[in-house]
Amino acid sequence: MSGRGPSMVITAGHAIYRDGVWYGGFKGVDAFYARHVEVGLQLVHDGHYDYWIPSGGPSRPAFESQTGGISEAEGLLNYAVEHNLCAASEERTLPEVWARDSMENLFFGILALHRKTGAWPSRVGVVSWSSKGLRYHLVASGMRLGGRIVFHGVGDYPAQADLARACAAEARFNAAIVDLSRTPPDYRLVDPLLRNSTEFAQKRWSRMPSAFSPD
Repeated sequence: MSGRGPSMVITAGHAIYRDGVWYGGFKGVDAFYARHVEVGLQLVHDGHYDYWIPSGGPSRPAFESQTGGISEAEGLLNYAVEHNLCAASEERTLPEVWARDSMENLFFGILALHRKTGAWPSRVGVVSWSSKGLRYHLVASGMRLGGRIVFHGVGDYPAQADLARACAAEARFNAAIVDLSRTPPDYRLVDPLLRNSTEFAQKRWSRMPSAFSPD
């Protein structure tokens, strides 16, 4: 993947915004979802990146009656437009409407840029929870983005129970990527794109819209 193209920053979706409400996220953290949008766009407006990629599919099938089946990416853009952060037709905004997890946020976000510009990114930023920095760097390593990935951590979980849950989830996620049985410095990545994990395959399927076949 050549690194001579434009730069991009992804805001990874965690809930679906519609009509003033965030659906499918965790209780009490709506302000952080909003902040992720604001930071992503501010980085573009300040000249640090060429394109903003709001990323996430219609991954909350249990809330389709409230969201109308829109994607996380469309919800992120809706929030930005409603709060006058960008125009709906902003040329430098490229919604990525299929991702179901962090790996797909990064991978599909890059594909969205390539589809628009015909070039691979020179630099890739990611805006997400502060606790998710390691996972994105691990996935980026699997995509051979060394030297071109920048993580922008925004927000920590508001309560001890939330932090403990998030840290446990991160440890489980990262353990699926790294072979820790080796001794330093011989650690290696074994599945950075999470292609061989039954658990993560099932997680992705659980986030598919109800209109899609379960087979």
